[in-house]
Amino acid sequence: MKLLVTSRSLQARSEAADCLAPGAPHLPLEIEGPAARSVMAFARRGDGGGWLLAVATRAAGSLRADDGDLPAGPSYDGTH
Repeated sequence: MKLLVTSRSLQARSEAADCLAPGAPHLPLEIEGPAARSVMAFARRGDGGGWLLAVATRAAGSLRADDGDLPAGPSYDGTH
């Protein structure tokens, strides 16, 4: 899985190099809703378009169900 994520990330990076170039705008996004403290997001813009990245930052502890089974996951309904 790690190799797949790395490979896809490098491919996307090469396809949108202008978004990741030095000096490209890096815009932090405000997250609202019940899980806002568990999400980090930002946008990058370039000549050919843009990227939006959102990451769950505190998912590990909330992914376990009460019985310890995976995946239970937190509810991100209403978080945007």
